[in-house]
Amino acid sequence: MAPALQRALTHFAEEVVAITGGFARSLSKPESFPVLDTRAQVERGFNAALTQFKQTSGPLFGFVFGVTMATAGFGVDFVLGRGAFWAYPPTDFSSHLIGYRAYVNDAWHWPLFETSTLNVPVGLNLLYMDGLPLVALFAKILRPVVPSFLHTVRANPFGLWLVLSYGLQGAFGALIVRQANEQKISAQICGSVVALSMSFFILRFIHPALNSHFLILAAIWLYLRTAEHPSPIRALAQWSALLVASLLIHPYLFAMASAFFAATACTWIGARRFVRGGLLVLGATATVAVAMTLSGFLGDRTLRGGEWGFGYKATDLASFFVPQWSPFYPTRRHGLVLEMASDELSEGWAYVGAGVIGLSILVAAVQRGRAEFVRSLRRHPAIALVLACMTLFALSNRITVAHFAPHEFELPPGIGFFTRQFRASGRFIWPPLYAGSLWLVVVGFRVLRHTGAIAAVPLLAFVQWLDGLGNFVFVRAHTERGEMRYLEWDRWAPIVDAHRTVDVTPAFECLKWPLVLASKVHLELEFMGASAGLGLTSVRSSRAIPDCGMSALAQGRQTDIPEDRLIVLLAKAIPDSQSAHFERLGLACYRFQFGIVCSKQSLPWPTGFTLYHAPIDYVPGTRVDIGLGEANARLGLGWSFGENTHRWQVGQAGFIYLRPNRALRPGARLHLGLGGALLPTRPTMTVNVLINGLPASTVTVTDGDVHDVSIKLPARAIGEPVVEIELRPSDFRSPASVGPPGSDTRELGAVMTYLSIVD
Repeated sequence: MAPALQRALTHFAEEVVAITGGFARSLSKPESFPVLDTRAQVERGFNAALTQFKQTSGPLFGFVFGVTMATAGFGVDFVLGRGAFWAYPPTDFSSHLIGYRAYVNDAWHWPLFETSTLNVPVGLNLLYMDGLPLVALFAKILRPVVPSFLHTVRANPFGLWLVLSYGLQGAFGALIVRQANEQKISAQICGSVVALSMSFFILRFIHPALNSHFLILAAIWLYLRTAEHPSPIRALAQWSALLVASLLIHPYLFAMASAFFAATACTWIGARRFVRGGLLVLGATATVAVAMTLSGFLGDRTLRGGEWGFGYKATDLASFFVPQWSPFYPTRRHGLVLEMASDELSEGWAYVGAGVIGLSILVAAVQRGRAEFVRSLRRHPAIALVLACMTLFALSNRITVAHFAPHEFELPPGIGFFTRQFRASGRFIWPPLYAGSLWLVVVGFRVLRHTGAIAAVPLLAFVQWLDGLGNFVFVRAHTERGEMRYLEWDRWAPIVDAHRTVDVTPAFECLKWPLVLASKVHLELEFMGASAGLGLTSVRSSRAIPDCGMSALAQGRQTDIPEDRLIVLLAKAIPDSQSAHFERLGLACYRFQFGIVCSKQSLPWPTGFTLYHAPIDYVPGTRVDIGLGEANARLGLGWSFGENTHRWQVGQAGFIYLRPNRALRPGARLHLGLGGALLPTRPTMTVNVLINGLPASTVTVTDGDVHDVSIKLPARAIGEPVVEIELRPSDFRSPASVGPPGSDTRELGAVMTYLSIVD
């Protein structure tokens, strides 16, 4: 865009210089002053510059149009990162901001995008927070020199990034049309308008990094630019830059750009440019490998991660023709209404737009249009294959039409890793739809060039734009206000600010449905802590692989809590009696509306926080029947429901808490009715018993009976106000894992009937 404009202006300047020289030479010969020739030269120079500018200004128009559209659509406050929305934005935005701010404000670590203030004490890579790593890297480098008036933007660049994405979306839409040998400015403008009007682009604003669809268009443009006119050094530099940029913005976009890169390499090799193709592949692959190593992309969360979703986050065939928000379909009573900011099915909803549908009908109705389709397939077989594969992957093995799946195909072997990594397969419909829509613009101008029907192409592009604008009804409604708050932030602010680390239990990924309220409170505490620059022991991330059993076990086995750590136990997700563990370690605990909060600090706790002591009082010598409901208040983590005569401990450990009503005498003993779950593949097991964190006894179980066990309490436990009993089985496994279908799915370890302390 800029070089072409520069060439046009240079040409015009050369004409001006020539004219000036002619004037100078004619001063000595006034009679030969070339008035008419000079005027002709000026006109030729001006016309040449104007023609060149018209042919090359499409990308400039697209950029300006995209920036204007985004600024008007989102609003100035949203763009500049201020206002009620950004004070506490919805779920995804909150996660992105938490990751971005934690990384930018942290010290440098290795790998490059690692931050120590998230997932304390292990740390977390920003790549798993969708926090615009590439932008965050530059913000971190420039942090010491950023002027104070830019600090707001540095702290929250997501609005500006969306505006930039819109600008580049429009520019690359025009560049693709121009690269396809369509030089008319009207055609380039239509390409920009169509690229900016796709509903799946406008509605993806909830993920600013993933909304960087200009990277997809850049890959299409670069394919067209390099596939037929290869310049090895330039192509290597351009593809390497694009692949690394997409890698450091979002992995899905990296996968899509990589597919177009593969098509380019195949085209070169297919044209017998073996050396050039090989160098391109090796050079770009080496560059990406270095970027992956430096960034920490190949961490455990990438290599071992893999979640549910493939086949259920796919593209619905009906979505091509059914809008969610459209001025041409003013109601949403079509039975396929989705919450586009949170519904799993929205991932692959790909309404193409009224203008594109009209363009496809127009081009298909013309014989030359059908011929152009066949010609394009023959000319670009590699890209056709790539787009076909993306389409099939987007549809997945579970083809759906209007939410109905008539059949589910078995996945071919060997692609399980890929389907787990890219479980939201519906996103891969974006490149085929972009390529197809812009191809329709190019072919429409090409086959209708000398007919009156050519006016239909810009008209349909305008219709497409109007159709796309309907999506801003949802966008603006979503960004007018922030997320609903369940906590009173003015009361929590002094509590949070008094600490350096916020420890919310359980980990966010271990919260199970229907504990939606606990998840929302968890995210609020994360956002408050991150806004205050505190460390977070648990955080919502895009790639989660926590061992929830280990997380709970580690939480229950802490032997010391620093004074600067705030502990929050979420109600219904963690037993209230687990607060006794922290009481034993010297923390004061307070109940609030959604759980229990504990701290070592003497704080002026505000109204709404009441001092809490777990109801675990115990009279020595009293028998506690573990299988009955009266024992529930004394049970911490790791227990199943009571079964009258007994109760199973599940998972890696189970905790019991007792607060004797008097000091225990030396020599006090703990009596247990204890057994274990023996299975055909596990004929024996051991149960380690720990009291107040100290090993007290190891019980070997060789039969299915429950035995009476007597254990002497360690001296330290006798001197503490709370007795914490931990059962740690050597193995825990569900009968369903070794038995017939329908067997018990609980991971059974030890089993208990009663306990008592006798001194």
